[in-house]
Amino acid sequence: MKKSLEITAYLNKLLSLNFNTEKAFLNTADAIESESVAKFLRLLGHDRGQFIKKLDAAIRDQGGVPEYPEVTTPLMIGYGLNEILKNIKSSSDEVFIFSEIGKIQMMDIERYQTVINKFDYNEKLESTLKKQKENLVMTLYAINVYKDSCSRNKVAV
Repeated sequence: MKKSLEITAYLNKLLSLNFNTEKAFLNTADAIESESVAKFLRLLGHDRGQFIKKLDAAIRDQGGVPEYPEVTTPLMIGYGLNEILKNIKSSSDEVFIFSEIGKIQMMDIERYQTVINKFDYNEKLESTLKKQKENLVMTLYAINVYKDSCSRNKVAV
């Protein structure tokens, strides 16, 4: 029982992380001039919304109650995200913006790996967490490909 409560606590941390990041991505998309970056941020926000649904279900499967953070204005987000978002909103350099988005993805990959390593989960839950982490890794890869493409285009001009 204690293990189930601990697992639920960690899942709730991931739920909060994804909830805050989803809102941050969507708010930033609305505030940024570059339409391509805004679309990418909306896509990332959508992905996080899907993560939230799966984590909510996983928490309920554990017999727990999902704990959603309170939404305040301005959005209060921890782990350095506010600073990164400020940098994104104040820049028009897409390579820099995507580098900053990559930092967010890296931090979240590390958090997922920490949670994955913490317990032996049932097969379904472990699969869900690993798929979400893999999605973050694939997005990070896409960010790097896009950054390289933007860099090459700058040099070619």
